[in-house]
Amino acid sequence: MSKIRKLSMTFFAIVASLLLAFSLVGVGNLAFAAQVGEDVAVSSVTDGENVTYHDSLKSAIEAATDGATVTLLSDTTETVSVSKSLTLDLGKHTLSATTGSAVTVSTVSEDSETAVVITNGAIVAEGDTDTDVIGVTAFAVEANSKCMVTLTDSLTVTASENCVYAYGKAIVNTSAALTSDGLFPAIETDGTSGMRGGTTVNVVGGSVTHANGTAIYFPSEKGTLNISGGDVSGKVAVEVRGGTVNVSGGKLVASGEYKASETTAEGRIYESGVALGIAKMQDREVSASVSNGSISAEKGGKALQVDAEISSFVSGGTFSQSIDASYIAEGSVVTDEGGTTTVVVGEQSDYVARIGTTGYTSLQKAVAAAKSGETVVVLKDTELTSSILFTQNITLDLNGKTITSANIVFKLSDAHGVEVTIQNGTIDATAQNVVENCKVTFEKVNMTVNTNSYDAIWFFHNTGAGNVIEFVGSSLQTKARAYGINVKDTEIVLTDSEVHSETHAIALFSGARLSVNGTSSVVSDNANAIANNGSERNSDTEIIINGGTISGVVGIYHPGAGTLTIKGGTISGKGSAVEMRNGTLIVTGGALTASSEFATKAEGSGSSV
Repeated sequence: MSKIRKLSMTFFAIVASLLLAFSLVGVGNLAFAAQVGEDVAVSSVTDGENVTYHDSLKSAIEAATDGATVTLLSDTTETVSVSKSLTLDLGKHTLSATTGSAVTVSTVSEDSETAVVITNGAIVAEGDTDTDVIGVTAFAVEANSKCMVTLTDSLTVTASENCVYAYGKAIVNTSAALTSDGLFPAIETDGTSGMRGGTTVNVVGGSVTHANGTAIYFPSEKGTLNISGGDVSGKVAVEVRGGTVNVSGGKLVASGEYKASETTAEGRIYESGVALGIAKMQDREVSASVSNGSISAEKGGKALQVDAEISSFVSGGTFSQSIDASYIAEGSVVTDEGGTTTVVVGEQSDYVARIGTTGYTSLQKAVAAAKSGETVVVLKDTELTSSILFTQNITLDLNGKTITSANIVFKLSDAHGVEVTIQNGTIDATAQNVVENCKVTFEKVNMTVNTNSYDAIWFFHNTGAGNVIEFVGSSLQTKARAYGINVKDTEIVLTDSEVHSETHAIALFSGARLSVNGTSSVVSDNANAIANNGSERNSDTEIIINGGTISGVVGIYHPGAGTLTIKGGTISGKGSAVEMRNGTLIVTGGALTASSEFATKAEGSGSSV
């Protein structure tokens, strides 16, 4: 047999062997099928107590079973595919790729799921950046189908194009440091037909950076982008064209000068200078929620730009410029100081009160800023260090909170015609309240006053006329020597309310008028429940009891000029129910009861019967 023929047979034998090998391990696996010794290994597989060593990362991944850990033992340049659940520990080494995707994670079938954790090292994907065609450049991590990919905080990913490219029902969780500088965003999801349904990206920490373009581009229909931590920065930090974006933390920074495309129907529209851009594509919907985090544009760009019909989605966060009021969620608070807008939620903020969506650090500042017809809402329990002066017709909604004070609590302006409503909360004070030429209405307010001062905390007195004090479903409790209500030239209206004092509950001076209605009660433990002043000969007060309960040592003591009309209710006294020392008494209804034995004493100042 000739030498040539021998060589030919040898050649065919080799080919036959190769074909057999192909049939056993597959063409794609042939060059990477070998296990090797530890001393020359590129990677290893740990499955329980069993460890095997491989001459490539691809070989190790193919040999691994679900739940195993594949560890890179030295730097390598490869592209690998993973379709099983495992941990890819880069062992503080670098996995490099120059074309395709360095790591592709997918599922075997529609019914299967894959979960891969990539940690402890670096992925570098550097390829051609001269074209804008997907598939010819290098991507770092590609995730598709029903897979979950987690990039941990011990991982760095650097790519000339996408650090992460995800589509389908893929879920990507990242706290890694991702950096891209090519034509494509650092994180991108596919929005084309058939790939756009349900992709989820969770940025929980780390960083996503693209110095020359968009850090995160998210067009996925029915997908969700959640940013709860980390730093996201680029000429455009985040652009959302479909699905839902939720920002609950982290920092979004636009580093570029503002420039937006005129096209909004398809594809990217924000070219530069937008920190969070939201604009739906023409064939899908978009929604958003921003509850925390910092969102800013460095070079005069837009912290928030919205080209979609959405509103009331911002309940928290800090923005580098004012944002449209329609974006603010109901009940949130906004402060706009020095060009920075801060949106905070209720008691989670440092704000004591708000007017609409504008927050204030003190109740005094809020009341001073309020315009006629506006409502000041209290956001947290508040201790006052100075009085509150009302000068406009406003409502103070205590919002279920408590105000405490050791000074004058409320002082209503001496400008005539001011009307104030205080509602829905608790006032606990050791301070005086002054009403001057205005109307104040307390609705569903519980007040407690504790002072040894002769002038009660709730002491309403002025030198002019025109005061109205109205209690609706409210209560006033005074302790020590505090009078409940002590007024002059003032009308007091009690409706289904309570005034309870250890001393005089209600004292009326000249020009004062009192009506007691519904289920109201006026109670004094140690003095008169209601009294007018006898030292003012021409005091001319008016008291009308339409219903309720009046109770004290003397129920009603009337030594001053004026008229007392009793139409209903129950009036009782330990001494007298009613003692008239001056003025006019008209009784058309009601019940009057004295509980002690009859006794008189010398006439003079004070009760004599």
